[in-house]
Amino acid sequence: MDLARTDIYLDGAWVAPSCGQTIAVHNPATEEVLASVPAGTAADDEKAAVAVANDSRYGLAGAVWSADEQRAVRVARRIRTGAVDINGAPFNPLAPFGGYKQSGLGRELGRYGLDEFLQTKAIQR
Repeated sequence: MDLARTDIYLDGAWVAPSCGQTIAVHNPATEEVLASVPAGTAADDEKAAVAVANDSRYGLAGAVWSADEQRAVRVARRIRTGAVDINGAPFNPLAPFGGYKQSGLGRELGRYGLDEFLQTKAIQR
């Protein structure tokens, strides 16, 4: 299949890969885009990069790319999302899944997913 052809769209269910095109999103760094739309935003330093990443009412997932893994982990810990991939790490189906802010509360999978079905009781004597 020639992916460069434009006449093979499957009833609107497929879009040819493209780079550098304008999409109908005000700011992909702060809006929740539920599609394969990578967005990059320049920042002067770590503090500014974290501020851009956190300047959103959503927080399902994010990504950090760095040649310095310790730096990437440090930045990932400061990003307010339910999951952060470092340097393209694969999705871990055993990790708790869920978002921050308007991307949802609670978690699925693992111990954190089970916690949602439990009731905690405090008894004082």
